[in-house]
Amino acid sequence: QDYEQLEQENSMLREQLGYLADGSVTKIPAMVIGGSANNFFKSIVINKGSKNGIEKNMPVIAYVDGYQSLVGKVVEASAHTAVVKPLTDYSLYVPAVLQKYRYQGLVNGLFMDFVSREASSRIGCGDLVVTSGLNGSYPENIFIGKVKSISSKEYETSLRLEIDPFVDFSRLEYVFVLSKEESDET
Repeated sequence: QDYEQLEQENSMLREQLGYLADGSVTKIPAMVIGGSANNFFKSIVINKGSKNGIEKNMPVIAYVDGYQSLVGKVVEASAHTAVVKPLTDYSLYVPAVLQKYRYQGLVNGLFMDFVSREASSRIGCGDLVVTSGLNGSYPENIFIGKVKSISSKEYETSLRLEIDPFVDFSRLEYVFVLSKEESDET
């Protein structure tokens, strides 16, 4: 049983190291050491901090099935640890776009709001949602999740999409913090 656990951990670390060696962006690898993405804590604590170059408002991603997936952003950094506000938190706003048809909106607490009503005839459950890169807070084309459901009220001018995130926050162990230089370039 210990052997299987070590083999699984080695496989996961090899995948993470391969991602780190990508070289096209600057990433700071970190391990989740505390907190929770549930409704009680709404935070994730990682084992890297300001001494490692981490600053407030830096985007945090995870490598999920070969894709960069949004975890959240740094909201506090001490010398050796940092606190990350996860995508599931209702106080986090992420400019996003539907990957296929490029309809824009704003993701907040796993809902995407302000999507044009025109999109209702084109989009469907399972469509991919990615970061748009607008306002420079997050680089573009980082996966957020898939459309789970679509709703709107008759008197509203936009759609509301429920999002199923790519990141399984209950199993999150390793993340990458994107350096300030990277997030400013995009």
